[in-house]
Amino acid sequence: MNQPQRGIALLQVLFLSMILSVMLISMHLKAKAALTLAQELTDRAQAELQLYSADAEFKFVVLSQPLTLQGSENGQLQWNLHDEPFAFAGINMQVQDVSGLVNLYNYNDMARLFRYFNDESTAAQLVGQLQDWQDDDKDAGINGAEQSAYPAEVRVRNQLMQTESEIRFLKSMTPAQADLLLPWLSTAPQSYQNPLVMPDLVLQVMFGKTLADQLTRLRQTNKLDGDMLRVVMGAIHSDDWVFGPSGSYRVTFTSEVNNVKLSRRYTIRLSPYQEDPFTYWEYVNQYHAENR
Repeated sequence: MNQPQRGIALLQVLFLSMILSVMLISMHLKAKAALTLAQELTDRAQAELQLYSADAEFKFVVLSQPLTLQGSENGQLQWNLHDEPFAFAGINMQVQDVSGLVNLYNYNDMARLFRYFNDESTAAQLVGQLQDWQDDDKDAGINGAEQSAYPAEVRVRNQLMQTESEIRFLKSMTPAQADLLLPWLSTAPQSYQNPLVMPDLVLQVMFGKTLADQLTRLRQTNKLDGDMLRVVMGAIHSDDWVFGPSGSYRVTFTSEVNNVKLSRRYTIRLSPYQEDPFTYWEYVNQYHAENR
């Protein structure tokens, strides 16, 4: 074989080697991707299983022991009821007593919440639009809006909102505003409020930052109860306050397995002595789902 032929043969060998290398790299990447997908599916299945397990454990426990605001020495549950995460059954759980949230049907409290995130003019418009959305007439009130002010694809209910997310349809509501408001809202029936289980932000909305900060510090040191609240609040008092668990709770379960994070949330009414002890007001199976 002469020199030119040997050069061509060498180029052919190098070319074949390059093709084989590319094929091997491609096979390796595909195998790695398949293994990653299989691992994520396994992790997701495990996270789902943890959610189901924690859900069942929660229901068993709350029917076996009464919930308390700060716990006791009688074996009663010592979870917090103001939405602070805590460990439970291998996952993170949050329990929010709905008597500590702002009810969409209480326009005075909704006005306070709207003003917390908006200027006075925008807050007044939102309150008026909320009232017109929920009242049973077709006449727009002051700052309100009835069907004629909305696009055809949006139908004003003229009944009480059924879910918190319905506020997204109000005429002056922006997506960003709705996202800020939704964590603090409830449509679950509730005839009273409990400041002891209000999240920190709702305390600020209702009582101002100075009092809210004081109440938060007392709660963090497990010193906040009805008697202490009356001392701190002084003349500020409402006949609508009750200082015990309401029996209606917004519960959030969050499971994390490697790069998979899943959450389930529902609002539930506990009736331990009824044939069906659980009444659901809202159920979001995939409240949060993330592959990181």
